[in-house]
Amino acid sequence: MTSPLLRTAGLAVAGLALLSACSGGRPAVADLETGLTSNASIFPVAEQQAECAAELLLDSDLSDEVLTVVAEADQEAEADLSAEDRSMLATLQVQVLQTCTG
Repeated sequence: MTSPLLRTAGLAVAGLALLSACSGGRPAVADLETGLTSNASIFPVAEQQAECAAELLLDSDLSDEVLTVVAEADQEAEADLSAEDRSMLATLQVQVLQTCTG
């Protein structure tokens, strides 16, 4: 039988884990790959380029917020990107084409 204190502690730990997963930060390579190859992608790439492109984006100076927009293929949020962010994404698309052939 589990004591109420242990159950409460367990729930608190689970809640903290959930909050930390949603707290932002740079998306994972796998999340970017999913967004990059989505039909709704704002930065579309071929499946065979996805991992390379994701790593290139993660190594760039793009903010975590912009990377999240790419990972989530969020077309509504794309409309709110700054001109600087759009320019950087365009430059990175050229780099992907030059670097991530396969």
